[in-house]
Amino acid sequence: MGFRAYEGNEPYIFISYAHKDISLVMPIIEGLAAKGFRIWYDAGIEAGTEWPEYIAEHLENCAAFVAFISEAAIASKNCRREINFAIDLDKEPLAIYLEEVRLTAGMRMQLGTLQAMFYYRHHSLDSFIDSLCEARNLQKCCVGGSVNTATAAPKSYDDYTSLFNSLTKTPVDTSNASTFSTGAAPAMTLPPLPASSLTPEEATQINNEASDLYSSGEYAKAYPMFVRAAEAGNTYAMYNLGLCYENGNGTQQNYQLAAEWYKRGADGGHVSAAGNLGYLYEMGRGVSQSYENAVYYYRKAADAGNKYSQCNLAFCYETGRGVPKNYSEAAKWYQRSADQGYPRALNNLALLYEAGNGVPKDYKTATDLYRKAADQGYAVSQGNLAYCYEVGRGVPKDTAEAVKWYTKAAMNGNARSQCNLGYCYDEGIGVARNPAEAVKWYTKAADPHI
Repeated sequence: MGFRAYEGNEPYIFISYAHKDISLVMPIIEGLAAKGFRIWYDAGIEAGTEWPEYIAEHLENCAAFVAFISEAAIASKNCRREINFAIDLDKEPLAIYLEEVRLTAGMRMQLGTLQAMFYYRHHSLDSFIDSLCEARNLQKCCVGGSVNTATAAPKSYDDYTSLFNSLTKTPVDTSNASTFSTGAAPAMTLPPLPASSLTPEEATQINNEASDLYSSGEYAKAYPMFVRAAEAGNTYAMYNLGLCYENGNGTQQNYQLAAEWYKRGADGGHVSAAGNLGYLYEMGRGVSQSYENAVYYYRKAADAGNKYSQCNLAFCYETGRGVPKNYSEAAKWYQRSADQGYPRALNNLALLYEAGNGVPKDYKTATDLYRKAADQGYAVSQGNLAYCYEVGRGVPKDTAEAVKWYTKAAMNGNARSQCNLGYCYDEGIGVARNPAEAVKWYTKAADPHI
Protein backbone atom coordinates (compact mmCIF):
# COMPACT_ATOMS: atom_id res chain seq x y z
CA MET A 1 0.00 0.00 0.00
CA GLY A 2 1.25 3.50 -0.77
CA PHE A 3 3.04 5.42 -3.51
CA ARG A 4 6.17 7.50 -3.77
CA ALA A 5 5.76 10.87 -2.06
CA TYR A 6 6.46 13.85 -4.31
CA GLU A 7 9.90 15.42 -4.03
CA GLY A 8 10.54 18.43 -6.24
CA ASN A 9 10.08 22.14 -6.74
CA GLU A 10 6.54 22.16 -8.15
CA PRO A 11 3.57 23.03 -5.88
CA TYR A 12 2.51 20.05 -3.78
CA ILE A 13 0.04 19.09 -1.05
CA PHE A 14 1.34 18.26 2.43
CA ILE A 15 -0.69 15.47 4.08
CA SER A 16 -1.07 15.43 7.86
CA TYR A 17 -2.58 12.27 9.35
CA ALA A 18 -2.39 9.79 12.20
CA HIS A 19 -0.69 6.55 11.15
CA LYS A 20 -3.57 4.66 12.70
CA ASP A 21 -5.79 6.05 9.91
CA ILE A 22 -3.58 4.93 7.04
CA SER A 23 -6.14 2.45 5.69
CA LEU A 24 -8.61 5.32 5.24
CA VAL A 25 -6.16 8.00 4.21
CA MET A 26 -4.19 6.07 1.62
CA PRO A 27 -7.08 5.38 -0.83
CA ILE A 28 -7.99 9.07 -0.75
CA ILE A 29 -4.52 10.42 -1.44
CA GLU A 30 -3.88 7.67 -4.00
CA GLY A 31 -7.05 8.85 -5.74
CA LEU A 32 -5.78 12.43 -5.70
CA ALA A 33 -2.42 11.34 -7.06
CA ALA A 34 -4.17 9.44 -9.85
CA LYS A 35 -5.95 12.70 -10.78
CA GLY A 36 -2.58 14.39 -11.22
CA PHE A 37 -2.06 16.01 -7.82
CA ARG A 38 1.43 16.17 -6.36
CA ILE A 39 1.28 14.69 -2.86
CA TRP A 40 3.83 14.61 -0.04
CA TYR A 41 3.29 12.44 3.04
CA ASP A 42 5.66 10.84 5.51
CA ALA A 43 6.23 7.62 3.62
CA GLY A 44 9.63 6.01 3.68
CA ILE A 45 11.49 8.54 5.80
CA GLU A 46 15.04 7.28 5.97
CA ALA A 47 16.49 6.05 9.26
CA GLY A 48 18.49 8.73 11.04
CA THR A 49 16.54 11.61 9.54
CA GLU A 50 15.83 14.40 12.03
CA TRP A 51 12.04 14.11 12.15
CA PRO A 52 10.97 17.66 13.20
CA GLU A 53 13.31 19.33 10.70
CA TYR A 54 12.27 16.99 7.90
CA ILE A 55 8.56 17.55 8.50
CA ALA A 56 8.92 21.30 9.01
CA GLU A 57 10.90 21.69 5.80
CA HIS A 58 8.25 19.96 3.70
CA LEU A 59 5.42 21.77 5.45
CA GLU A 60 7.07 25.15 4.99
CA ASN A 61 7.61 24.51 1.27
CA CYS A 62 4.17 23.06 0.49
CA ALA A 63 1.58 24.96 -1.54
CA ALA A 64 -1.43 23.35 0.17
CA PHE A 65 -2.01 21.59 3.48
CA VAL A 66 -4.56 18.84 4.12
CA ALA A 67 -5.17 17.51 7.64
CA PHE A 68 -7.11 14.28 8.13
CA ILE A 69 -9.05 14.69 11.38
CA SER A 70 -9.95 11.75 13.62
CA GLU A 71 -9.85 10.89 17.30
CA ALA A 72 -6.34 9.56 16.74
CA ALA A 73 -5.24 12.75 14.98
CA ILE A 74 -6.64 14.93 17.77
CA ALA A 75 -4.72 12.83 20.31
CA SER A 76 -1.50 13.14 18.31
CA LYS A 77 0.89 15.86 19.40
CA ASN A 78 2.59 15.83 16.00
CA CYS A 79 -0.68 16.23 14.11
CA ARG A 80 -1.65 19.17 16.29
CA ARG A 81 1.78 20.75 15.82
CA GLU A 82 1.53 20.35 12.04
CA ILE A 83 -1.89 22.03 11.99
CA ASN A 84 -0.69 24.90 14.17
CA PHE A 85 2.41 25.38 12.01
CA ALA A 86 0.30 25.35 8.81
CA ILE A 87 -2.03 27.99 10.25
CA ASP A 88 0.92 30.13 11.32
CA LEU A 89 2.31 29.90 7.78
CA ASP A 90 -1.08 30.88 6.23
CA LYS A 91 -1.24 27.65 4.24
CA GLU A 92 -5.09 27.77 4.11
CA PRO A 93 -5.43 24.31 5.67
CA LEU A 94 -8.19 21.99 4.52
CA ALA A 95 -9.51 19.65 7.23
CA ILE A 96 -10.94 16.29 6.15
CA TYR A 97 -12.93 14.59 8.90
CA LEU A 98 -12.58 10.80 8.73
CA GLU A 99 -15.05 10.21 11.56
CA GLU A 100 -17.38 12.08 13.85
CA VAL A 101 -15.27 13.60 16.61
CA ARG A 102 -16.01 15.52 19.77
CA LEU A 103 -13.76 18.55 19.94
CA THR A 104 -12.66 20.39 23.04
CA ALA A 105 -13.28 24.14 23.12
CA GLY A 106 -9.64 24.71 22.19
CA MET A 107 -9.79 22.35 19.23
CA ARG A 108 -13.08 23.89 18.07
CA MET A 109 -11.40 27.30 18.15
CA GLN A 110 -8.42 25.91 16.23
CA LEU A 111 -10.29 23.90 13.61
CA GLY A 112 -13.49 25.92 13.37
CA THR A 113 -11.92 28.49 11.05
CA LEU A 114 -10.65 25.91 8.56
CA GLN A 115 -12.33 24.86 5.38
CA ALA A 116 -13.65 21.38 6.10
CA MET A 117 -14.84 18.29 4.24
CA PHE A 118 -16.47 15.26 5.80
CA TYR A 119 -15.40 11.97 4.25
CA TYR A 120 -17.38 9.77 6.64
CA ARG A 121 -20.65 11.35 5.55
CA HIS A 122 -20.07 10.70 1.86
CA HIS A 123 -21.54 7.74 0.05
CA SER A 124 -18.52 6.58 -1.93
CA LEU A 125 -14.78 7.06 -2.18
CA ASP A 126 -14.95 8.05 -5.86
CA SER A 127 -17.52 10.80 -5.35
CA PHE A 128 -15.56 12.15 -2.38
CA ILE A 129 -12.36 12.31 -4.43
CA ASP A 130 -14.25 14.10 -7.22
CA SER A 131 -15.48 16.64 -4.67
CA LEU A 132 -12.02 17.00 -3.14
CA CYS A 133 -10.52 17.71 -6.55
CA GLU A 134 -12.72 20.80 -6.74
CA ALA A 135 -11.24 22.38 -3.60
CA ARG A 136 -9.89 25.71 -4.83
CA ASN A 137 -6.75 25.74 -2.69
CA LEU A 138 -5.60 22.37 -4.10
CA GLN A 139 -5.83 23.27 -7.78
CA LYS A 140 -2.35 24.77 -7.96
CA CYS A 141 -0.91 21.41 -6.89
CA CYS A 142 -2.30 19.55 -9.90
CA VAL A 143 -0.20 18.82 -12.96
CA GLY A 144 -1.55 21.23 -15.55
CA GLY A 145 -3.01 23.52 -12.89
CA SER A 146 -6.52 22.12 -12.53
CA VAL A 147 -8.66 19.03 -12.76
CA ASN A 148 -11.49 18.56 -15.17
CA THR A 149 -14.44 17.93 -12.89
CA ALA A 150 -17.14 18.26 -15.49
CA THR A 151 -17.58 14.49 -15.55
CA ALA A 152 -17.36 14.12 -11.79
CA ALA A 153 -20.13 12.24 -10.04
CA PRO A 154 -23.00 14.58 -9.10
CA LYS A 155 -23.02 15.68 -5.49
CA SER A 156 -26.02 15.30 -3.22
CA TYR A 157 -26.93 16.69 0.18
CA ASP A 158 -24.92 14.58 2.57
CA ASP A 159 -25.35 14.95 6.33
CA TYR A 160 -25.89 18.04 8.37
CA THR A 161 -22.96 19.99 7.04
CA SER A 162 -23.14 21.65 3.68
CA LEU A 163 -19.83 20.49 2.22
CA PHE A 164 -21.34 17.96 -0.14
CA ASN A 165 -24.75 19.52 -0.56
CA SER A 166 -25.78 19.78 -4.15
CA LEU A 167 -26.46 23.17 -5.58
CA THR A 168 -30.18 23.56 -6.05
CA LYS A 169 -31.73 24.58 -9.31
CA THR A 170 -35.02 26.40 -9.06
CA PRO A 171 -38.04 24.21 -9.93
CA VAL A 172 -40.53 25.26 -12.58
CA ASP A 173 -42.72 26.56 -9.76
CA THR A 174 -40.96 29.81 -8.83
CA SER A 175 -43.23 30.75 -5.96
CA ASN A 176 -40.61 29.49 -3.46
CA ALA A 177 -43.41 28.86 -1.00
CA SER A 178 -42.33 27.50 2.36
CA THR A 179 -42.15 23.71 2.44
CA PHE A 180 -42.13 23.52 6.21
CA SER A 181 -44.07 24.96 9.10
CA THR A 182 -43.20 28.39 10.37
CA GLY A 183 -42.70 29.54 13.92
CA ALA A 184 -40.78 31.99 16.05
CA ALA A 185 -37.36 31.93 14.40
CA PRO A 186 -34.17 32.75 16.33
CA ALA A 187 -33.33 36.43 16.01
CA MET A 188 -30.85 37.40 13.32
CA THR A 189 -30.82 40.97 12.05
CA LEU A 190 -30.38 41.03 8.30
CA PRO A 191 -30.10 44.10 6.09
CA PRO A 192 -32.82 44.46 3.46
CA LEU A 193 -32.07 43.06 0.03
CA PRO A 194 -31.09 45.65 -2.57
CA ALA A 195 -33.58 46.54 -5.26
CA SER A 196 -33.46 44.17 -8.24
CA SER A 197 -34.89 44.52 -11.71
CA LEU A 198 -34.86 40.77 -12.30
CA THR A 199 -38.13 38.91 -12.68
CA PRO A 200 -38.56 35.60 -10.78
CA GLU A 201 -38.15 33.75 -14.07
CA GLU A 202 -34.90 35.58 -14.86
CA ALA A 203 -33.55 34.89 -11.37
CA THR A 204 -34.40 31.22 -11.82
CA GLN A 205 -32.55 31.07 -15.13
CA ILE A 206 -29.47 32.78 -13.67
CA ASN A 207 -29.41 30.44 -10.66
CA ASN A 208 -29.65 27.37 -12.86
CA GLU A 209 -26.88 28.54 -15.19
CA ALA A 210 -24.70 29.34 -12.18
CA SER A 211 -25.38 25.88 -10.75
CA ASP A 212 -24.03 24.29 -13.92
CA LEU A 213 -20.91 26.45 -13.76
CA TYR A 214 -20.37 25.63 -10.09
CA SER A 215 -20.74 21.91 -10.75
CA SER A 216 -18.02 22.24 -13.40
CA GLY A 217 -15.69 23.88 -10.89
CA GLU A 218 -16.06 27.38 -12.34
CA TYR A 219 -16.74 28.93 -8.95
CA ALA A 220 -15.52 32.42 -9.80
CA LYS A 221 -18.06 32.66 -12.63
CA ALA A 222 -20.88 31.09 -10.62
CA TYR A 223 -20.53 33.23 -7.51
CA PRO A 224 -21.59 36.66 -8.90
CA MET A 225 -24.50 35.00 -10.69
CA PHE A 226 -25.69 33.48 -7.42
CA VAL A 227 -25.42 36.95 -5.86
CA ARG A 228 -27.67 38.46 -8.55
CA ALA A 229 -30.29 35.74 -8.29
CA ALA A 230 -30.21 35.69 -4.48
CA GLU A 231 -30.57 39.46 -4.23
CA ALA A 232 -33.58 39.12 -6.51
CA GLY A 233 -35.21 36.90 -3.87
CA ASN A 234 -34.57 33.43 -5.29
CA THR A 235 -34.29 31.15 -2.25
CA TYR A 236 -32.42 28.43 -4.15
CA ALA A 237 -29.73 30.96 -5.07
CA MET A 238 -29.66 32.10 -1.42
CA TYR A 239 -28.86 28.54 -0.38
CA ASN A 240 -26.24 28.17 -3.12
CA LEU A 241 -24.66 31.48 -2.15
CA GLY A 242 -24.48 30.19 1.43
CA LEU A 243 -22.54 27.20 0.14
CA CYS A 244 -20.09 29.49 -1.65
CA TYR A 245 -19.42 31.46 1.51
CA GLU A 246 -19.20 28.40 3.76
CA ASN A 247 -16.76 26.60 1.51
CA GLY A 248 -14.85 29.60 0.16
CA ASN A 249 -15.72 28.71 -3.42
CA GLY A 250 -15.64 31.67 -5.79
CA THR A 251 -15.24 34.09 -2.90
CA GLN A 252 -13.47 34.46 0.43
CA GLN A 253 -14.71 31.97 3.03
CA ASN A 254 -17.06 33.78 5.41
CA TYR A 255 -19.17 31.78 7.85
CA GLN A 256 -21.13 34.84 8.96
CA LEU A 257 -22.30 35.57 5.42
CA ALA A 258 -22.99 31.85 4.91
CA ALA A 259 -25.25 31.92 7.97
CA GLU A 260 -27.00 35.06 6.76
CA TRP A 261 -27.79 33.61 3.34
CA TYR A 262 -28.84 30.27 4.81
CA LYS A 263 -31.13 32.26 7.11
CA ARG A 264 -32.70 34.04 4.16
CA GLY A 265 -33.11 30.75 2.31
CA ALA A 266 -34.56 29.02 5.35
CA ASP A 267 -37.01 31.86 5.94
CA GLY A 268 -38.10 31.40 2.32
CA GLY A 269 -38.72 27.69 2.82
CA HIS A 270 -35.50 26.11 1.57
CA VAL A 271 -35.13 22.88 3.53
CA SER A 272 -31.40 22.28 3.08
CA ALA A 273 -30.67 25.91 3.99
CA ALA A 274 -32.43 25.31 7.30
CA GLY A 275 -30.42 22.14 7.96
CA ASN A 276 -27.14 23.87 7.15
CA LEU A 277 -27.98 26.84 9.36
CA GLY A 278 -28.71 24.40 12.17
CA TYR A 279 -25.25 22.94 11.73
CA LEU A 280 -23.61 26.38 11.86
CA TYR A 281 -25.45 27.07 15.13
CA GLU A 282 -24.35 23.70 16.53
CA MET A 283 -20.71 24.33 15.63
CA GLY A 284 -20.72 28.07 16.39
CA ARG A 285 -19.55 29.05 12.92
CA GLY A 286 -20.53 32.55 11.85
CA VAL A 287 -23.05 32.71 14.70
CA SER A 288 -22.90 32.35 18.45
CA GLN A 289 -23.04 28.66 19.29
CA SER A 290 -26.56 27.73 20.33
CA TYR A 291 -27.82 24.16 20.56
CA GLU A 292 -31.34 25.52 21.00
CA ASN A 293 -31.16 27.39 17.70
CA ALA A 294 -29.58 24.34 16.06
CA VAL A 295 -32.53 22.26 17.22
CA TYR A 296 -34.95 24.86 15.86
CA TYR A 297 -33.55 24.63 12.35
CA TYR A 298 -32.93 20.89 12.45
CA ARG A 299 -36.60 20.50 13.32
CA LYS A 300 -37.60 22.73 10.41
CA ALA A 301 -35.73 20.53 7.97
CA ALA A 302 -36.67 17.29 9.75
CA ASP A 303 -40.37 18.12 9.60
CA ALA A 304 -39.94 18.58 5.85
CA GLY A 305 -38.49 15.06 5.55
CA ASN A 306 -34.76 15.74 5.39
CA LYS A 307 -33.15 12.52 6.63
CA TYR A 308 -29.91 14.16 7.76
CA SER A 309 -31.64 16.75 9.92
CA GLN A 310 -33.96 14.03 11.26
CA CYS A 311 -30.90 12.13 12.42
CA ASN A 312 -29.29 15.26 13.87
CA LEU A 313 -32.47 16.16 15.73
CA ALA A 314 -32.63 12.61 17.10
CA PHE A 315 -29.06 12.91 18.34
CA CYS A 316 -29.98 16.15 20.12
CA TYR A 317 -32.82 14.35 21.91
CA GLU A 318 -30.58 11.39 22.73
CA THR A 319 -27.88 13.55 24.28
CA GLY A 320 -29.98 16.40 25.66
CA ARG A 321 -28.32 18.92 23.39
CA GLY A 322 -30.62 21.95 23.10
CA VAL A 323 -33.63 19.95 24.31
CA PRO A 324 -34.36 17.82 27.39
CA LYS A 325 -33.01 14.29 26.95
CA ASN A 326 -35.80 12.10 25.59
CA TYR A 327 -35.00 8.63 24.25
CA SER A 328 -38.50 8.10 22.87
CA GLU A 329 -38.26 11.25 20.75
CA ALA A 330 -34.76 10.24 19.70
CA ALA A 331 -36.04 6.85 18.57
CA LYS A 332 -38.89 8.47 16.66
CA TRP A 333 -36.61 10.73 14.65
CA TYR A 334 -33.93 8.09 14.13
CA GLN A 335 -36.65 5.83 12.76
CA ARG A 336 -37.82 8.44 10.27
CA SER A 337 -34.28 8.95 9.05
CA ALA A 338 -33.57 5.21 9.05
CA ASP A 339 -36.69 4.63 6.95
CA GLN A 340 -34.89 6.61 4.25
CA GLY A 341 -31.81 4.38 4.55
CA TYR A 342 -29.44 6.81 6.26
CA PRO A 343 -26.71 4.56 7.80
CA ARG A 344 -25.88 6.77 10.78
CA ALA A 345 -29.54 6.77 11.81
CA LEU A 346 -29.77 2.99 11.30
CA ASN A 347 -26.77 2.47 13.57
CA ASN A 348 -27.94 4.85 16.29
CA LEU A 349 -31.44 3.41 16.29
CA ALA A 350 -29.91 -0.07 16.65
CA LEU A 351 -28.01 1.14 19.70
CA LEU A 352 -31.28 2.27 21.27
CA TYR A 353 -32.85 -1.15 20.62
CA GLU A 354 -29.80 -2.90 22.01
CA ALA A 355 -29.95 -0.85 25.22
CA GLY A 356 -33.74 -0.61 25.46
CA ASN A 357 -33.62 3.19 25.49
CA GLY A 358 -36.88 4.70 24.25
CA VAL A 359 -37.85 1.40 22.62
CA PRO A 360 -38.27 -2.15 23.93
CA LYS A 361 -34.96 -4.00 24.16
CA ASP A 362 -34.79 -6.14 21.03
CA TYR A 363 -31.46 -7.63 19.95
CA LYS A 364 -32.81 -9.04 16.69
CA THR A 365 -34.13 -5.67 15.56
CA ALA A 366 -30.79 -4.13 16.54
CA THR A 367 -28.80 -6.60 14.46
CA ASP A 368 -31.16 -6.15 11.49
CA LEU A 369 -30.54 -2.41 11.64
CA TYR A 370 -26.79 -2.85 12.02
CA ARG A 371 -26.80 -5.08 8.96
CA LYS A 372 -28.62 -2.50 6.82
CA ALA A 373 -26.03 0.13 7.71
CA ALA A 374 -23.13 -2.33 7.45
CA ASP A 375 -24.18 -3.31 3.95
CA GLN A 376 -23.73 0.34 2.99
CA GLY A 377 -20.13 0.23 4.23
CA TYR A 378 -20.75 2.06 7.51
CA ALA A 379 -17.74 0.91 9.55
CA VAL A 380 -19.22 1.46 13.01
CA SER A 381 -22.17 -0.77 12.18
CA GLN A 382 -19.91 -3.38 10.62
CA GLY A 383 -18.06 -3.62 13.93
CA ASN A 384 -21.28 -3.70 15.94
CA LEU A 385 -22.69 -6.47 13.75
CA ALA A 386 -19.45 -8.42 14.16
CA TYR A 387 -19.77 -8.25 17.94
CA CYS A 388 -23.36 -9.51 17.74
CA TYR A 389 -22.12 -12.55 15.82
CA GLU A 390 -19.23 -13.05 18.22
CA VAL A 391 -21.45 -13.26 21.31
CA GLY A 392 -24.67 -14.49 19.69
CA ARG A 393 -26.69 -11.36 20.36
CA GLY A 394 -29.76 -11.22 18.10
CA VAL A 395 -28.21 -13.78 15.74
CA PRO A 396 -26.86 -17.32 16.19
CA LYS A 397 -23.31 -17.22 17.47
CA ASP A 398 -20.93 -17.47 14.51
CA THR A 399 -17.34 -16.46 15.18
CA ALA A 400 -16.28 -16.90 11.56
CA GLU A 401 -18.99 -14.44 10.53
CA ALA A 402 -17.80 -12.14 13.31
CA VAL A 403 -14.28 -12.18 11.90
CA LYS A 404 -15.65 -11.39 8.45
CA TRP A 405 -17.40 -8.25 9.68
CA TYR A 406 -14.55 -7.22 11.99
CA THR A 407 -12.28 -7.42 8.95
CA LYS A 408 -14.57 -5.20 6.89
CA ALA A 409 -14.77 -2.65 9.69
CA ALA A 410 -11.03 -2.84 10.37
CA MET A 411 -10.23 -2.27 6.70
CA ASN A 412 -12.49 0.80 6.87
CA GLY A 413 -10.38 2.17 9.72
CA ASN A 414 -12.57 1.39 12.74
CA ALA A 415 -10.09 1.23 15.64
CA ARG A 416 -12.26 -0.83 17.96
CA SER A 417 -12.76 -3.47 15.27
CA GLN A 418 -9.04 -3.48 14.51
CA CYS A 419 -8.41 -4.27 18.17
CA ASN A 420 -11.13 -6.95 18.22
CA LEU A 421 -9.83 -8.50 15.03
CA GLY A 422 -6.37 -8.62 16.57
CA TYR A 423 -7.84 -10.41 19.57
CA CYS A 424 -9.53 -12.95 17.31
CA TYR A 425 -6.20 -13.74 15.65
CA ASP A 426 -4.48 -13.75 19.03
CA GLU A 427 -6.89 -16.27 20.55
CA GLY A 428 -7.90 -18.18 17.43
CA ILE A 429 -11.54 -17.06 17.61
CA GLY A 430 -13.29 -17.69 14.31
CA VAL A 431 -9.97 -17.88 12.51
CA ALA A 432 -6.72 -19.80 12.75
CA ARG A 433 -4.47 -18.40 15.46
CA ASN A 434 -1.91 -16.07 13.94
CA PRO A 435 0.22 -14.01 16.35
CA ALA A 436 1.79 -11.95 13.57
CA GLU A 437 -1.62 -10.97 12.20
CA ALA A 438 -2.75 -10.19 15.75
CA VAL A 439 0.18 -7.84 16.26
CA LYS A 440 -0.54 -6.17 12.93
CA TRP A 441 -4.11 -5.30 13.90
CA TYR A 442 -3.25 -4.39 17.48
CA THR A 443 -0.64 -2.01 16.10
CA LYS A 444 -3.11 -0.40 13.71
CA ALA A 445 -5.55 0.12 16.56
CA ALA A 446 -2.97 1.42 19.03
CA ASP A 447 -0.66 3.61 16.93
CA PRO A 448 -1.53 7.23 17.78
CA HIS A 449 1.21 8.68 15.50
CA ILE A 450 3.13 10.29 18.34
